[in-house]
Amino acid sequence: MSKTLRTSGDYTIKAGDGWNSGSGVNSITFDSLNVSVSGNLTVGGSSTTVNTTNTTIEDNIIELNSGLSQSLNDSGIIIERGSTGDNAAIVWDESGDIFKLGTTTSTGADKSGGITVTAGALEVAAFTATTGTFSGAITATTGTFSGAMTSVGGTVTGSLTAGSLTTNVISANGSNAELSIQPSGTGNVVLGALTINGTAISSVDSSLIQLNEAVNISGATDIGGALTIGGSLDFGSAIISNGTVTHSGSSGQQPLDEFAHATYRSAKYIVSITDSTNTKYEMVEIYITHDGTNAYITSQGVKSTSAGTLAVFAADISGTNLRVLIVPSSSESVTYKFLRTLVVV
Repeated sequence: MSKTLRTSGDYTIKAGDGWNSGSGVNSITFDSLNVSVSGNLTVGGSSTTVNTTNTTIEDNIIELNSGLSQSLNDSGIIIERGSTGDNAAIVWDESGDIFKLGTTTSTGADKSGGITVTAGALEVAAFTATTGTFSGAITATTGTFSGAMTSVGGTVTGSLTAGSLTTNVISANGSNAELSIQPSGTGNVVLGALTINGTAISSVDSSLIQLNEAVNISGATDIGGALTIGGSLDFGSAIISNGTVTHSGSSGQQPLDEFAHATYRSAKYIVSITDSTNTKYEMVEIYITHDGTNAYITSQGVKSTSAGTLAVFAADISGTNLRVLIVPSSSESVTYKFLRTLVVV
């Protein structure tokens, strides 16, 4: 049988020795299947403990720190995990003006101070941010981002791993910093098309830059200046290179150049001879071949004086090399600058 207790004014229930002073120490317990409050419920104590299995709240907004004039403490939600590990937390860090999500050793009793949160993982279907700063690595575990990843501004101070990257500009972010693109293992850097807007192609590790495929120049090539080759120009079946030799103080046989006769069958030399002391100049074209045992040589040229030639050239095989030799006509200091073409065996 239901009963109704009515009162024409406020109705107060007090328990304990301090009932008359509002400081009672005893409890009032409602032992009932359900307790319904049809009006507003105000709890004025220091804490509220709910031991129910599930809590259903109809409110759209849950407000923490209600009525606070100035917040000096962190606030948020802490989830107890017991022996499983540190508690989980979503906390507003008041000192940093930032939300932190992760794990913490704090509990709700630590509300009066800063709460330390160790950043934890977050899995979402989509993530949108105006700007972003990532202090660690961003890794796409499936190889690619399943949707578009757009950032108005962002900094990744660690590494970024992705199966593919589509963009318009990749730039180094430091002053005079290098931009490095490195393949893995024996992989290659594949460029669909290459335009160089700079002044040099160089190797910083002193290794050679190799063009392993044919270079097809379909139109006119404008070098815009001199083309300088610091070493040799290798055509596969022939090599072009240059050199300079100066001899003085002797009119005997002197070396001009040498090459491995097992590698190269023939050679052509264009030699410019300068005798500055006597103001004499000569250009000589030399042809050389060999049969593995003997060397054969012939030459022709032009000179600036009607007197005899400035040098006579000879060739022999010495050990593994074929030597090109000079017999100067003068003991003065004479410079020989040459361009040679070596044809392989």
